Formats: sequence, structure tokens, C-alpha cells
Amino acid sequence: QSVIRWKDKSVKNDHANQTTANNQPTYKTNQINGKAVVEFDGSNDFLTFGGDNGSVYSMFFVFKRATDNIVSMILGATSGSALLGYISTGKATYLARSNVVTNIRTTTETGAMLLSVKRGKGETETAYLYGNTISTSPANTEAAAYTNAGTDRIGFGSGVYHSGQIAELICYSRFLPTGEFDAVRTYLNTKWAIY
Repeated sequence: QSVIRWKDKSVKNDHANQTTANNQPTYKTNQINGKAVVEFDGSNDFLTFGGDNGSVYSMFFVFKRATDNIVSMILGATSGSALLGYISTGKATYLARSNVVTNIRTTTETGAMLLSVKRGKGETETAYLYGNTISTSPANTEAAAYTNAGTDRIGFGSGVYHSGQIAELICYSRFLPTGEFDAVRTYLNTKWAIY
């Protein structure tokens, strides 16, 4: 079943859409932990949404690559700057807008993954794989940093498409304190049985 719209469950109603039939990903049942996911073909599938998460955010991604050692993008921007994905084979690379690049996974990985990142003014920018801290960047001191790039494409960024499945995305436009952040990760891990 082709996916025309992935509904935003927040009050923003910033749904991700794809009106071009050839670019629509596929809804697949009984996949990660027996639950439904959205599958992207790696060649031209993507969804577009209108929001920009700005310079302060907390984000959570549950996804799986189709095969090992492939370049694959989970979330990107119309400007071409990637936000999250594999920009080199075997490594998950988190790119905060166009300025901060951090290799956060040095080994290959094909199972379901939970990747989370958070960024706030005066706070250390941190990325986590599963439940472990895997990358930190200097504290964000500019409230309006990186607003030049909209993060508004699911399954495409920096000219690269995602090949694999995306199960769930949760994005907050604020820096979550540790308790809230960990609660979201626990919820996702329990739901999708990742680690």
C-alpha cells in the first residue's frame, strides 16, 4: 500500500506528504517487532513536511537499513543539508544543519536502531544510539543557529535516499531534560523491542 500521507500526531498537524505516485514509500505490516513500518526503496521515495525544528530540539528515530554498507538518509532538508543518516558506508552520521558533522557509528548495522539527538541553548549537543551516549558537540550558545535549513524531508537528504524502513519519528521543538528524554527512549524501546 502506497503512503500518501504520514500523519503528525502532535497539535501542529504538520503531516508528511507525497502526492507523486512514483515517489511514495510503502506501508508494510508485521515488520519490526511485528508492527507496521514505512518502507523506502532507496531510489526515489520520500515524504515532505513543512516544519523547521529550529536550533533547539529533541528527536527520536526508529529505523532499519535494507542492507549493510549502503549510504542512506533518514531525515533531510530542501536546502540539501542532511540532518540524519548514513553518509558513508557503515557509519551513522549526524549532521546538525550544515555546520556540525559527527560520526556516531563506526561499525556496520542492519537491525532496527533507535537513534536520538538533542540540542539546546547552553546545552551540550548529544547523540545516542540505543541507550548509549555516542557523540557530543560543544554547547549551543546561539539561540538562532542553523535556521537557514529546513528539515522537511523524510527518506531523503544531501542527494541520498533512504533504503530501508522507518518505524517512528518523534520530534520536539525543545531540549528535553534527562527524565523526559529517557522516558521517550524507554517508550520506543518497549514498543519496538530494539535493545
